[in-house]
Amino acid sequence: MIKRCFIDTETTGLDHLVHAVHQIGVIITDDKGNKLDSLNLTFAPPSFATCSAEALAKCRLTHEQLFSRPLTQKAAFTKFISFLEEHVNRFDNKDKLQFVAYNSDFDEKFIRAWFFSNSNDFFNSYFWSPSICMQRVAAWYLIDHRDKLERFKLHYVCKFLGIEFSEDHAHDAMYDIEKTLELYRKLN
Repeated sequence: MIKRCFIDTETTGLDHLVHAVHQIGVIITDDKGNKLDSLNLTFAPPSFATCSAEALAKCRLTHEQLFSRPLTQKAAFTKFISFLEEHVNRFDNKDKLQFVAYNSDFDEKFIRAWFFSNSNDFFNSYFWSPSICMQRVAAWYLIDHRDKLERFKLHYVCKFLGIEFSEDHAHDAMYDIEKTLELYRKLN
């Protein structure tokens, strides 16, 4: 059984080379989409992280709130790795998680950068490559309805498909990944 690892990140900006992860929401499912486990980490990014005012506003955070979080980036990374190791043996080439995200290129780049910034280059020891992008899956599924969607962000796609989505909770990694999982189930 190949387990799915649904991941969403909230970051201090859009560029994985200068911005950092400050929240990660993870849901692990079996191959049928049944939830096996979840993890929600909110933490302070490294002190040198650049923060975009737009990114903080989307997450409804101030600079002070973000950097005063008790969990450090290093401690959060350690918890994340421990969580992954409960579900996968990184030394077994046949035991990996399928990385799934909405706009997976974005989240994967940030997670890979997070691995690198924590002196850990073992991303591929935990995850199959390539990642699965639910945005692209939805685009294929909605190919004949694309003109009916104002934009192709997660909340527009969810609403179009009848999945309840609260704008007040958007840009919380755990909320967004729960909605991505609902989308996966709807399209599967």
